[in-house]
Amino acid sequence: MPVFLYKWIGIGLVIVLLGVAVKVQTSRLEAVKAEYAGFVSKVDAIGKAQEAAAKIKDAQNVTRMETVNAENARTRGALNIALNSLRLANSGRGNLSAPAPTAASPTRTCFDPAKLDSALRKLDDGVQEIVGIGSGAVIDLDSAKRWVQK
Repeated sequence: MPVFLYKWIGIGLVIVLLGVAVKVQTSRLEAVKAEYAGFVSKVDAIGKAQEAAAKIKDAQNVTRMETVNAENARTRGALNIALNSLRLANSGRGNLSAPAPTAASPTRTCFDPAKLDSALRKLDDGVQEIVGIGSGAVIDLDSAKRWVQK
């Protein structure tokens, strides 16, 4: 056989091998595309299920939050009523007792009774305010704990 025939046989063989390689790669590409489509549909299904579960959970959280906020508002209202009644009860009376009957003279005391009484009232009001703020914070914390536990 002549040399130029080997050349054409080699070229033909390369073309056939390239055709086979293209066919194999095309079939592999189609398999990967099908696998990818299955993966995408599976992820979409999982994502939609998670979205539905999240919407249900969010609705439950909103309901729990509204319930706990209503309880919190009622409890804080009761606290405010109690603090106001305590202020009213303490506002009409003085904090100092009358001088002892055996005292030689009520003017011989070492303090000004009006100023001392005013200072004690301010102290009492400040303490009541601190107690109110602290009690409100405790109520809020308890509400947050109830919201988490439900």
